Amino acid sequence: MNTRRHQTPRKSVPFGVPTPLRSTDCLRALIVFLLCFPVILRAQQTLEDLVAADRLRLTTSLTPSDEIYATQKVVLTIEIATDQWFAGGTEVGSLEVPNAVVLQRQTFAINSTRRSGGKTWAIQQWEIEIYPQREELYQIPSIEVGLTVSGDDGKPIRGSLITNTASFVATSPPGAPEDSTWIASKELTLRETWSDSMEELKVGEARERTITIEADGLPAMMLPRLSHPQTAGLSIYPKPGKIHDETSRGAARATRIENASYFFETPNIYTLPKIQIHWWNLEKETWEVASLPELTFEVSPNPDLPQQLPSETETKTLPLKRLLLTTLAIGLSTGILLLLLRFLKKPTRIINSLTRSVPINSEKHYWKQLTIALKKQDPAQIVPALYDWTTSIQPSRSTRTIRDISYTHGNSHLNSLTTDLLRASYSKEQPHFLASKKLHQELKKARHSIKAIHRSSSSRLPHSNDLSQLNPNRM
Repeated sequence: MNTRRHQTPRKSVPFGVPTPLRSTDCLRALIVFLLCFPVILRAQQTLEDLVAADRLRLTTSLTPSDEIYATQKVVLTIEIATDQWFAGGTEVGSLEVPNAVVLQRQTFAINSTRRSGGKTWAIQQWEIEIYPQREELYQIPSIEVGLTVSGDDGKPIRGSLITNTASFVATSPPGAPEDSTWIASKELTLRETWSDSMEELKVGEARERTITIEADGLPAMMLPRLSHPQTAGLSIYPKPGKIHDETSRGAARATRIENASYFFETPNIYTLPKIQIHWWNLEKETWEVASLPELTFEVSPNPDLPQQLPSETETKTLPLKRLLLTTLAIGLSTGILLLLLRFLKKPTRIINSLTRSVPINSEKHYWKQLTIALKKQDPAQIVPALYDWTTSIQPSRSTRTIRDISYTHGNSHLNSLTTDLLRASYSKEQPHFLASKKLHQELKKARHSIKAIHRSSSSRLPHSNDLSQLNPNRM
């Protein structure tokens, strides 16, 4: 007997209509999802996950950690450690610390390996130098660090982490001089040379004096600017100081060179004062003084020069006719000059520019030197000229940081330009600072703001804890 199974006829599905999912299809999709789930998790792994699992570490440290003196170098070390390897470049954000000079000389990180906890760690270290300028508590803010490390599957994991904040207190060494400036260094030397002998000098001759300051353990921009006091009978023309930094086997050495031309105008015996720089020896922990002795020399009359102008006694004996003619010529010239100035827009400014000389140690003098340096686009000349000007425009402040101007009277654009300038001054690959024109414009705005504040207020905030200026003789 043949039995035939009853078959339900299939329903025809129109073309383009989706077929309903069966239970077996759903089960297969679930199995595939569960198998791929670990891969999805690994693809979403972040730097924070690695830190939480103690597979990535970001730490900071200060050297030295205690007994820190003003102007002494403090090194902030940022260390990054991973149990895999670095799969890309690392970017360390900028650091700004008020009342301190901050430098990041490193172009590349210090790479090493370390064995810890049964694992081998790849290490990167970045160092930032901080030079406190006052006796106070310094707060170091967090720094953003962008990095790329390898994940478990060999794929790179990119992101950024934030360092912890830090702080330290800067003080003065015991027995610090109260009436003079000082700096902290491992070694400091002071020497001078003259372009020719300082004996048998005569009126009309000139000599050039070169003073060189060298120190270890601090940047050249922090070396003091020397004063060149004017003396009757001598014309002294100082040039902008030149600074230079060099690093040899991790040791930094700073140099500042100052040149001044001396013109002998009157026969006399002259004495140039002693020059002293007090400094704290960080290695011996003692006070030392680098000095140049006072120099006495005689200037004799020069018979080879043309006849000099008549003295006051000789002027009184001139014939009356010659004296009248001279007076008439002077009066006529003055009248013509006043007549011409009447048709000019700003006669007062022109008269002041013709009759008023700019003192060598004035703010106008240093602003002029800064303008000349900016036109040359040479960072080695711009940086010292900029520090000289910031000191002259803030005579009551001991801080000589360029960023102090940016914080108080500038803006973020000025702060960015000064940061780029400092980096360019320590870069051998960038001999010219191309943004000098923009920096000049921003400094003009800051200068106008500072002068407006000085005009509106005659009182100054006390700074009892400030260090004395590096140039105490400059008024």
